Amino acid sequence: METKVAIIGAGDLGVTICQHLSADPSVDDICFIDDTKVGQNINGVKVICGITDIEKYHGKDFDQLIMGIGYN
Repeated sequence: METKVAIIGAGDLGVTICQHLSADPSVDDICFIDDTKVGQNINGVKVICGITDIEKYHGKDFDQLIMGIGYN
């Protein structure tokens, strides 16, 4: 079964989570969800939508969702 994961937040924490997921052989595809970076590629991983559009993509572009929003 293909596992597709979306990470909410494409900042430092989200990118770190993405790096760890990239090393996991059970994860086939990764994308980001971030209001301020929609359409960008972060280290080769696409930001598919903003937070308000999550429901449109669930089950299609990702199966699992991980919170990757940190704080300063």
